[in-house]
Amino acid sequence: MDKPLKDFVLFGLGKDDNYLQEQLDFFRTLVKREPVRFPEDLGETHPFDSIITEGLWEKFGFVNALIEKKVDHIWGRGFHVYSNNKNAQAIIEQWVTDVGLISIGKEWTREAFVKPSGIIELGGGIDEGIKGIKVLDFKNMYKRRDDKGNILVWNQLIKGFKTDRDFKKESLTKGKDYIELDSKNIIEFSINRIGDMPYGLGLIYPNLDVIDSFLGMRKDLHTVMRRKAGSPYWIKMGSLEQNIFPEASAVTDMANRLTYLQAKTEWVTGPDVDIKAVDFGSIGEKFSFPLNNDMDMLFYGFQTPKGEMGASSPTGLGSTASTEWSTELDIHINSIQEELEKIIEEKIFKRVLLSHGFDDHVEIIWGEPNENENRAKIQLLQSLLNTTSNPALRKEMEKDIARLLDYDEDIIDQGEEEREKEEAREQPVIPGSLNFIPKIKEWFRKKSMIRETK
Repeated sequence: MDKPLKDFVLFGLGKDDNYLQEQLDFFRTLVKREPVRFPEDLGETHPFDSIITEGLWEKFGFVNALIEKKVDHIWGRGFHVYSNNKNAQAIIEQWVTDVGLISIGKEWTREAFVKPSGIIELGGGIDEGIKGIKVLDFKNMYKRRDDKGNILVWNQLIKGFKTDRDFKKESLTKGKDYIELDSKNIIEFSINRIGDMPYGLGLIYPNLDVIDSFLGMRKDLHTVMRRKAGSPYWIKMGSLEQNIFPEASAVTDMANRLTYLQAKTEWVTGPDVDIKAVDFGSIGEKFSFPLNNDMDMLFYGFQTPKGEMGASSPTGLGSTASTEWSTELDIHINSIQEELEKIIEEKIFKRVLLSHGFDDHVEIIWGEPNENENRAKIQLLQSLLNTTSNPALRKEMEKDIARLLDYDEDIIDQGEEEREKEEAREQPVIPGSLNFIPKIKEWFRKKSMIRETK
């Protein structure tokens, strides 16, 4: 085997598409593919109908809030970039501002949470940099892979789109119902992907059973409360003692009247009709446990603590457990940010920099610290400076303070050099003292150089 083992160990860790495809060629195993039957060569089938999960996000406020809260945790604090090459850093900073990457990132991530994957298209050619970013609707996007898992092409199904009459005759579609897109211009972000699945599962789909139970239970509760006002009726018609037996049509008519019972409060009946309300206790309490249990399961399924949504902690969880659960949320959010960071740095930032002639790495640092946080850090560093005697450590602390105040870090080094020169000029030369010895050595060194020249 020509390539070293480390190439396989690094497989998938921040490498570009060409590298990954080269590695795939070394493997003999195949991936399981399920292509769409029609149109031919469109791509692989979606794991579920995204219309269902998209509809839940649109119409079920609870699910919408859970998704939006997670998106806010990821992108709400923003990010800044850092590179050893300040010119490369400046290019990326300007580009991020120009395209509005944070707003696009929110849409992109929301798509990945609600649907199997979030898809964005990069504008421009491969060698032109990136002219813009466009978030696409996953419902129309299909990935076509070969037997080993290489992505051959992304296709956008445009069947049913309202387009110009002659649009399909153009070279863009070549008369087909879909548009072929270069895989290098399509960036995918997905979560909850396992094995050799072509797409992910998002956040809503794994919780569909619990959502269905929760909505069904709420519907039953409201139906009972609306129709029966909390207690069902039992109506007895006729009398065995008096040998009175109602006709079947009369019983059916009474049952039909009860089916559509709304707010009727006065009843007039004969002596052979007995109306009673069947008391099953508090109906609301009977629905409370399954509803609360389903809600707890949704919080766990979406990995969002109740406290983050303004609700009380789950049943049985004390303050310590709630804190631990919030810590787990931070870990979860950080893992998603790491995935996004890897994709953005390698497939977007790198392409922007190469178009400007740079081959440097620009790092994403999540979270823009606010003024109060900066002030607290500066106060802490100042207190540490007063108690630290290590010159090297003091210098690093001064650089941290300069960075927080948005000063140039090089000013610390310049100040250090000027201070050393000033001390050297002010220091008197006293024979017999320690600072006289270097002067004597310098005098002898110059003398020896003059002798060698002669």
